[in-house]
Amino acid sequence: MGKERITDLSEATALTVPNGAKLATITNTGCAVRYWTDGSVPTAVQGHVLPSGESLTLTTASGLATAQFIAESDVAVLDSGLEVSYFNHQS
Repeated sequence: MGKERITDLSEATALTVPNGAKLATITNTGCAVRYWTDGSVPTAVQGHVLPSGESLTLTTASGLATAQFIAESDVAVLDSGLEVSYFNHQS
């Protein structure tokens, strides 16, 4: 249905969710990032950790709409990246 690559995680960044998306798989291709899916704003020291090379699947419209991500440290910002694939069905 769609995809995006997020490379600037120097500040909390939301997803750009296409209309109709119901699920997203997010793979961390860079440094560790922190995230929340409840609308809270993550910081470099607060939020769930998504380590480099790991994936996360969001399965609710509210999670997609409110998820935000940020690099875990200022040093790692240059090596931050997320690959996001969106789907309009549950697998």
